[in-house]
Amino acid sequence: MSERVLPRDFPTPPNYLIPLSNDELLELGTFTAIWSQIDWILLTGISLVTKTEFAHIHSLMETTTTGPRLSALRKLCQKNPNTANTAIKKLCIDNSGLIEDRNHIIHGLWSVKWDQTVSWEPQAACFFQKSNNAPIPATKLRELSNRAARFSNQLAAAISKLNPSLARGEAPRLFLFGDGDPGRRPPPEWPPKRREDSPPHRTN
Repeated sequence: MSERVLPRDFPTPPNYLIPLSNDELLELGTFTAIWSQIDWILLTGISLVTKTEFAHIHSLMETTTTGPRLSALRKLCQKNPNTANTAIKKLCIDNSGLIEDRNHIIHGLWSVKWDQTVSWEPQAACFFQKSNNAPIPATKLRELSNRAARFSNQLAAAISKLNPSLARGEAPRLFLFGDGDPGRRPPPEWPPKRREDSPPHRTN
């Protein structure tokens, strides 16, 4: 299947073609992965500002979207002003517009904009009927993923002032989860070695 039609062959194709290039699809996927970090960091911030166990905050807010999480963190920081909270509140305010763009490119329909009123060439863009904003062109995806990465980095840095252990090492940091207690075992190597790079398996 050709680029800007479908990125690969499907047993059953989707209803509409996917007009994004492979590079644009990469940026859209990157943005989505980074945004999951932002949602997690916002909950971490709410936990630290309120001095509440993270598990309790997660149970209360696991169904909330980014907007309510950002609003809650901003209001909490406003009610408890100090150097760290003021910096967090400013980041929340400065990045409120990014949430609108996120909703647009995630909940909108990626299609082909073909404007009959001007002499523009057709272009891949995201149409979001709920938004009063203009369609977002696919060419903006790299800018948006860069903005999301900066917000993730800066928000985590600001929140780490409330708990310095969150700032161990340099970004990008490895986030690990799983079952069981690793004890003193060191973190796994990541990315994992390819099979051909692994030492041969020895048998007795």
